[in-house]
Amino acid sequence: MKRPTKKLPRLPDPLQKLLSMPLAERIDAVAKDVRTRKDQFRKISGEALANALDVPLDDLEGDNWTSWCWYCYVKKRTLQKYITDWGNLDQMIQRIETRVAPKRFQTLMKGCERLTTAKMLRLLTAGERRLLCRLYAMQEANCFEGDGGYMALAYFDVQPTSGKNLTFEATFFEPIIRVESAIIRGPYDERDGKFRMLKNCFGKLVNDETFWETDAAGRKKWFKHSEVDAD
Repeated sequence: MKRPTKKLPRLPDPLQKLLSMPLAERIDAVAKDVRTRKDQFRKISGEALANALDVPLDDLEGDNWTSWCWYCYVKKRTLQKYITDWGNLDQMIQRIETRVAPKRFQTLMKGCERLTTAKMLRLLTAGERRLLCRLYAMQEANCFEGDGGYMALAYFDVQPTSGKNLTFEATFFEPIIRVESAIIRGPYDERDGKFRMLKNCFGKLVNDETFWETDAAGRKKWFKHSEVDAD
């Protein structure tokens, strides 16, 4: 004779448990859960958690760009590729006139007139190439910000009663920004190092003149337009 199967108690749905609380309590409950790593609400999707905490996902579309902090970014490329796609090396060198000695600037301008691209690249120092790459990347990021041909990230912070803010990340890979095409990650992902790691990228704050670049390890350096040659 078979023994009767013992029914296990049904665990409460974490989303429904969260939604049963007032909004302020929800926020504090998630903040405590992230901090203590009990992870009662860890299995809730990023989008569902964002909705539960009243994150304005609808603001990711349309003309309301103020509630989220937006970044557009492009992959860094070699100077030769920038010159091939954009040309105008002489104009870029004119922009670094104040960054090099007068005699050196004249040498570079004459090189633009007389030398092939390959020879011009050999003429440039490593520092000059790095500076010109930044200028081209700035041009690319500014251009792409206007026509949508870039990859974008957006961040939104939810503030609990105390402790660290709960940060949400929206990642887009399409020229047209739509909520349904976004990947939404939440504070558990941030804690666990699962926010998007940008390596060898160049980007800017949207509608701002603050730029950043990352190296092969994803380390980020910020600078203003006027500090483009800062090392």
